[in-house]
Amino acid sequence: MLPGIDGLSICQKIKSDRRTKGVSIIIVSAKVEEADEVIGLGHGADSYLRKPFSSRELISRVKAVFSRSETIPRSDLSKDIVTIDELTIDPVSYLIKIGSTSVKLTVTEFKISF
Repeated sequence: MLPGIDGLSICQKIKSDRRTKGVSIIIVSAKVEEADEVIGLGHGADSYLRKPFSSRELISRVKAVFSRSETIPRSDLSKDIVTIDELTIDPVSYLIKIGSTSVKLTVTEFKISF
């Protein structure tokens, strides 16, 4: 559960912004109905993973998404902070924030994500 905004809205906003549209998204959800997966993929997700899942399945999905994703040229990743509603991405400090919840990524995690 995300604070203040649902994951599908975030997914749509990421995919609709020219600065972040190339970011790959894997939805990890406790919603297990086929309709939920179809809706998630329809909102721009590149893959949908239902809980519970194994680490091998997660790794396989990440590899599959990476193999078909386009590489974003580093010059396209501005040093500016990107804010889309409740989502904030700071490429200088490697910080992702949704509402008041922050996640500090390592350089490697950030490079994998973006």
